[in-house]
Amino acid sequence: MSNECLSGFWEFGFIGEKEKFFGLEQVEYSSVFPVPGCFDVEPRYKLRRGIGAYRTHTVIGGPVILTIEGLGPKGEVYWDGGKIGTCNLPFSVEEFRFDAGVEGEHELCIVIDNRADDAPDSIFPGFYDFYRHGGIYRPVYLKRTPKWEISYLKILPRDLSVGTVEITLELTGDYPSHEKVYFRFDGRNDIESEISNGRGIYELTVPDARLWSPEHPYLHRLQVAIGNQRCCSRFGM
Repeated sequence: MSNECLSGFWEFGFIGEKEKFFGLEQVEYSSVFPVPGCFDVEPRYKLRRGIGAYRTHTVIGGPVILTIEGLGPKGEVYWDGGKIGTCNLPFSVEEFRFDAGVEGEHELCIVIDNRADDAPDSIFPGFYDFYRHGGIYRPVYLKRTPKWEISYLKILPRDLSVGTVEITLELTGDYPSHEKVYFRFDGRNDIESEISNGRGIYELTVPDARLWSPEHPYLHRLQVAIGNQRCCSRFGM
């Protein structure tokens, strides 16, 4: 499933520096700003603190994953007026899985608050030595999702003398309770196993394993197949 990049120009409305946010109905979208970007570097709102709302529209439907690669300092995410999540870690990737509804045009709003927060657990208190830019720092993506998918693959070298690795797999969604899994190293023959209840840990031997070094940075390639789902990764021994 390919990602739809939502970068571009979004509508923007600034609620105010002293106002509390109680709903999207109080937002008047009077500007158009780029995403990625920060509203408090734009001339009209330069260095202003407060709540700003970004809005865009897209055509999609059914189960989706919304990926925000970074915003801050904190924000709330709304789909067709309903809140689907909160982002409290600036610069961090956030993913939201939800049903986008019937196929058609939908509204995505991201509300940003760049004001200081002096709570004991605050990341950006008032007298912090880092400017709290307010905005959507990195791209936003939307992807249609299958009924289930491979969500996690980790490869850890174990015994370098014989070339064994530990592989961890995790599935997300309405996955089957049992399914065959096939591992293929460097395009060689498949190694068959099973995954149960959405998670499995396997110890396998890499055929003709080669050690990685700065002088010879060789990377092996692992392909994983479960049902109609595929993923791959490169790794060094």
